[in-house]
Amino acid sequence: MTTVKVKAIGELIRVFIDGVRVSLANGSGSRDVRDGEHVISWIVRGTPGSSFSVQITSPNSVAFKKEAKLDDSKLDAGIHFFKF
Repeated sequence: MTTVKVKAIGELIRVFIDGVRVSLANGSGSRDVRDGEHVISWIVRGTPGSSFSVQITSPNSVAFKKEAKLDDSKLDAGIHFFKF
């Protein structure tokens, strides 16, 4: 098993690894997963123009960072595949 650590910042943000919600404390959380292919996904809601970010901070081999600002829809969602 490998521990995937994530960091998320936003007004209202939910992060999932392989469809399972990651509990965030002060914007950080983790989930243990087996070697193989995985997906991180997120849903963000907030004020237009507000910033958010989603990161995989560990392990370094699958590091990922998404930063953006919300548009007038007040919503963003996305996915990122990773493998180790």
